[in-house]
Amino acid sequence: MIPFLLALRWGIFQEGRFLGKVLDEWGVDTQEFIHSKLPHLVVVLVIAFILIRLLSILTSRMVHVAETHAADGIRLAQVKTLSTVIRATGLSIIAVITGLQFLDAVGLNLGPVLPASQSAWPRKPSLKTCSTAS
Repeated sequence: MIPFLLALRWGIFQEGRFLGKVLDEWGVDTQEFIHSKLPHLVVVLVIAFILIRLLSILTSRMVHVAETHAADGIRLAQVKTLSTVIRATGLSIIAVITGLQFLDAVGLNLGPVLPASQSAWPRKPSLKTCSTAS
């Protein structure tokens, strides 16, 4: 590996040449990413993993309690369906938030993405005060 890296610095990859400058910038960008953004991404992944595990425990506990206390099969089926919907919705929300964090850390501009999602929500009516001029 080391001889390969040393060979990259010769020929067209010398320091003064164009590809040498590109290689130097990649090295600087990689170091910056590892130093500043990678710890943030690791924390986001750990939090997402913990939330997914908590969601899984919650939904399985819901089904377990329903199995022990359900009087009929219809109620048990309803609880199982509800727990599946809760789990799928929770996983989707966690995945979207984690994905947005990753895209932000990579440097993608999220400005165009977020207003598109806000347009789906109904806007609150603005409270304008009417003043009468006499």
